[in-house]
Amino acid sequence: MALTRVDQNMTSMIPTTVSINGSNQFAIDFAKNINFKIAPTGAWTIVPTVGSDQVGQTGTIIIENGGTTTPGALPSQFKTPNGDNIVFQTDNGDVSILSYLVVSTTIVLVNYVGNFS
Repeated sequence: MALTRVDQNMTSMIPTTVSINGSNQFAIDFAKNINFKIAPTGAWTIVPTVGSDQVGQTGTIIIENGGTTTPGALPSQFKTPNGDNIVFQTDNGDVSILSYLVVSTTIVLVNYVGNFS
């Protein structure tokens, strides 16, 4: 089997800042970049768009709380170790990361690390 090099021209190490929409959702399109940053306040969720071109892509979603937060459930595509629920840091100023690996358009493996200080 031969390996094929795939250019990742659309990606950047600099995170794309994603704004919350009117439905309290951060719409993250994995085709736009590999790293993302969100600044939630209040209630919020992540709504991902994952295409077949992103299979194998890895990156990080930086979560920097701009106020006290109430995170919603993870999207169905996001799979955690052991299927465990994430206990998000919810205080103003908390910084956390959600690292990811795209396995398919319906499976994105995620791992949460929070409470950086």
